[in-house]
Amino acid sequence: MSNADYVLGNQSGAAFRAELNTILGAVTSNNSSSSEPSAKFAYMWCVDTTTGLLKQRNAANNGWVSLGTLA
Repeated sequence: MSNADYVLGNQSGAAFRAELNTILGAVTSNNSSSSEPSAKFAYMWCVDTTTGLLKQRNAANNGWVSLGTLA
C-alpha cells in the first residue's frame, strides 16, 4: 500500500523506474495508506486504512468525500 506525488522527474533510468513503480503501486492500491496522499488532485481516490473508508477528492480539490466503508 502506498501513495505517491505522481511527478516523474528528469532522472536516471534506475531512479525513473523506481519512481514509476511507486506511482503504479499507488494507483493499483487506490492510494491506500493510514495518511492522506501529499499530492492531491480533484476526483482522486484514496483508501484510509485506519478508518476503512473509501474517499474521493471533491471537485474543488479542497476536501475529501467519504463514499463508504470497505470490508
